[in-house]
Amino acid sequence: VAARVRRIMRLAGDPDGQCLARGLVLYRELSRMGANPQLVIGFKRELEMPVGHAWVVVDGRPIDEPPELIEALAPTCAYGQRGVLARTLPESPTAVDGLDDVEASRQP
Repeated sequence: VAARVRRIMRLAGDPDGQCLARGLVLYRELSRMGANPQLVIGFKRELEMPVGHAWVVVDGRPIDEPPELIEALAPTCAYGQRGVLARTLPESPTAVDGLDDVEASRQP
C-alpha cells in the first residue's frame, strides 16, 4: 500500500510527497482495506523552530517512515477511525524541549 501511495504522489507531480498529503492518502487506503490506522501529527525542535511532520501508524508501528525520524518527534495529536481525534497518542521515545506547552494544553 505504501508503495502505491508513493507512486500516486509521483503521478500527482509531488515525488517527495508532502508528509500530510501522503499521510492522508495512506490513511484513507489503509482504512479502506480494514486496517485501523492513525494519522499522527508531531513536532521536533530544529534551530529554535518547531518542525512538524505527519505519519501513519498501524498497530503501533509507523508505516514507511525512517525510525530515526519518528524517534525524534513528539506526537501532539492523532486521528483514528473515521477521523476521530484519538484519546491516546502513540508512544514517542524522545521528548522535545519547548513543546511542553502543547502537551499541557491537551491535558483535560
